[in-house]
Amino acid sequence: MPNISAMIGGYGSGKTIAGSYKAFKNLIKHRGKRGFIGNIKSSILKKTTLDEFYKRLDENNINYTERTKQKRIITDLGEVSFETYNNYEEIVGENFAWAWLDELDVSRYSDKVWEKIISRMRGARDIELFATTTPEGFSTSYRIFSENSKDRMKNAQYIRADSRQNPFLPQMYIENMMDLYTKEFLEAYLKGRWVNLNTGKVYKNFTRAKNVAKKIVPRYGNQLFIGMDFNVNPMTSVIGIRANGNLYIIDEFYLRNSDTEQMCIEIKQEYPDYQYIFFPDATGSRRTTSSKMGRTDITILKRFGKVRVESSNPPVRDRINVVNFILGKDKEHRRLYIDKSCEKLTKDLEQVSYDDNGNIDKKTNPDLTHISDALGYLAWGIYKHDYKSLTLERREYAK
Repeated sequence: MPNISAMIGGYGSGKTIAGSYKAFKNLIKHRGKRGFIGNIKSSILKKTTLDEFYKRLDENNINYTERTKQKRIITDLGEVSFETYNNYEEIVGENFAWAWLDELDVSRYSDKVWEKIISRMRGARDIELFATTTPEGFSTSYRIFSENSKDRMKNAQYIRADSRQNPFLPQMYIENMMDLYTKEFLEAYLKGRWVNLNTGKVYKNFTRAKNVAKKIVPRYGNQLFIGMDFNVNPMTSVIGIRANGNLYIIDEFYLRNSDTEQMCIEIKQEYPDYQYIFFPDATGSRRTTSSKMGRTDITILKRFGKVRVESSNPPVRDRINVVNFILGKDKEHRRLYIDKSCEKLTKDLEQVSYDDNGNIDKKTNPDLTHISDALGYLAWGIYKHDYKSLTLERREYAK
């Protein structure tokens, strides 16, 4: 039975750095034997996990060569295999003396990854398996390490790392987290505790790791697809581009005490060389904007571009389900990508919840729900036919 340990911590608590030191220690301890390093996807594995591991090698003047195609690192002390969790089935045919699983809980395959690695831990007598991860609900790390789990492994030990205990983490980072997250998310992403993150959550398929991109460049054609919610304070819009069946949200507009015409002017100033296709709240065909002369919001939009709107909005549940549908439960179904700069939209997708009556809670935080509504109108306008054509898949995403 291997020595099993974990560092369960919040964002910025130093998990990956700690894991890299432990990996280096095991490389020395198990000289000449093979180790393993994993993370959720290739970009994160190389830019964070392996990058920190290479720093430990450089600090200690250890020569190494990365053989990318073979997914191996050849060092003076031994070899290390690396793999992404999405390719967990490729972890075969090797025996490891040690293994480091970084951000294990983030992967939808976390249980399968754990089982696969456990089966390969037979490369030494005193083998060691350790994980460093932010907790994602009651996922694999809870099952393996929590004292409250009936499946806890008897020899599994862990330490919990609160982000606030990291002296190198800027205070502004902590303050931003405190402003951004709900109580439940702070328990997990700041304090490193296992909590149910899905209680009452509306957009259940959204995760930053899966749906938020560092930078999306609007290089696909000259059309902008704009979802708009006509609430006056705030008035909100999301700006999207389309390519290969996917929707990429590149920008957001969140205006206080504004009106439809001013919103269009703001968009025009930021994106002057594009054609606009609006997907607004259908109530805009009946109400008058506060701008001028009692014109409806829809007639104002038509002055700036094309408008795609039905006589009435779809049922709220259908609109929510469409958004969850394109957020995707996995890579195969994901169709929505959001630029990291869209902080208001990201906050909405993480925090909008249901009230005790099963309706979207618009009272607890009046600033929430509006910009995700704008996304919902856009998502419905683009993907409603795909959504309606689903049968079994529709039922799965409506759960």
